[in-house]
Amino acid sequence: MWPVRSRKLNQQREAIRQICQMVSPFSQDIPFLQEHPRILIFVYDDMMQGKQNSDLIVETSVTGRWPLAHCYTEDDFHCWKKDLGKLSFPIALDKPVSGFTRFDATPAKIWGELYAIRPTQFIKLDIERENGVQFTRRRVKVIIPYIHSNPIPDLKETIIEPMMYVGNHDYWDDQLGGIHSSRPVEKTPDERAWLGAHYRFK
Repeated sequence: MWPVRSRKLNQQREAIRQICQMVSPFSQDIPFLQEHPRILIFVYDDMMQGKQNSDLIVETSVTGRWPLAHCYTEDDFHCWKKDLGKLSFPIALDKPVSGFTRFDATPAKIWGELYAIRPTQFIKLDIERENGVQFTRRRVKVIIPYIHSNPIPDLKETIIEPMMYVGNHDYWDDQLGGIHSSRPVEKTPDERAWLGAHYRFK
């Protein structure tokens, strides 16, 4: 009996996967994400609270417009910004942008917000970020600082792995080095030894 149920379940998942591909070719893993009621996402760009695309997160966030926490990427990234006035947004990259030597090319951690959203919302987000083309959605480790009292207050950190949109170099290297003005996001200094100067999009 169990193998039959398992086969039927796999058939249903395959049907859902094919439907999702017809809806959006950018979200082929939606059937797997839908195995969870909510998915954590690390937001560092124009989808943060108060930014122009924050509604894309707020729509299905368990905490509405308020983030669950503020956190930092464990890994260092290169974070660039296309200067488009009010439409400017940052792009996190794994490597330096090719062809640029006049800017500080030192990688750093990125500050951002943590949300828990419905899995189906990634269909919208993946279209907005053109998952697989402009960005790749993947899990990254982020550090959440918190105060632990036992009985004396002490600052500690915990690490979790939410989703994050990381820029694809094949797309962005030419874009950032093209006719549009672009530069690294300004770093924010911090005296904590594990953090140091980090990227924070404002």
